[in-house]
Amino acid sequence: MTVPVLADVAETVEKYRASFERRMNAELDESGKTARALRLNYIQALKELKLELGRAENLKGAAQVVAELEAIEDGEEAEQLPEDANPRIKNLRAQWERGGVDIRMNRNRKVSETVKIYLGALDKEKRRVTRIGRIKDALLFEEEEKRVLELPEVKASIAAVEEPELEDDLAAALAGTKWSHAIGNAKPSGMMKFFSSGRGDYKGRSDGRIKWEVTGEHTAVVTSTAWKVPMILTFNGERSEYSGTMAGDNIIRKGRILP
Repeated sequence: MTVPVLADVAETVEKYRASFERRMNAELDESGKTARALRLNYIQALKELKLELGRAENLKGAAQVVAELEAIEDGEEAEQLPEDANPRIKNLRAQWERGGVDIRMNRNRKVSETVKIYLGALDKEKRRVTRIGRIKDALLFEEEEKRVLELPEVKASIAAVEEPELEDDLAAALAGTKWSHAIGNAKPSGMMKFFSSGRGDYKGRSDGRIKWEVTGEHTAVVTSTAWKVPMILTFNGERSEYSGTMAGDNIIRKGRILP
């Protein structure tokens, strides 16, 4: 964007345009590369989940994963998942969609910034030649401004309302899932289940004494009438593992999501 104005203004505009297009193409290529990587990671995660559900003989969940895989690999637009979809599939889909939103927002920000810089450079030169009476030259810069504003990528970035991040709903991700549970360094000795009602099951105790509540972006608290203090669990970003403690002690509880 630092090309000096030459006697031939048309040549100057061409140089400005070439600089602008190089930067735009680089940013769009990077966005496309990131989107392709996100898609491949999603496909790989689905394949791993299909194997895991198959080994656990969860045929319904495995069939849902196969349907999702076929749609994504065929390049079709992902349909709304059914209400009874396996929670693991819902979780993976939510991560993929959040990633897509982040990519689009980042692309729009970069395109908008590049356009802002380019239009600023054009306007500066337009004003400069206008002040010295070169009106025809000024019109060349103005025509380039209008051309840029009509580019599809530019119009999309200008019109795009900042997409809100998809709700990162831990409660929805936990509902209907079951987890291994280990105390300290011991092997898993029980199973924890999260029901959609906010009730739970810990080591077979599903008589209403176990309750859970999400208290943060990655945190849930589990209580029981049989415990004096609550269990505080922190989940990783993929919602595949948790660690935590009973309030007041230092013994780590760990768990992994189960098929």
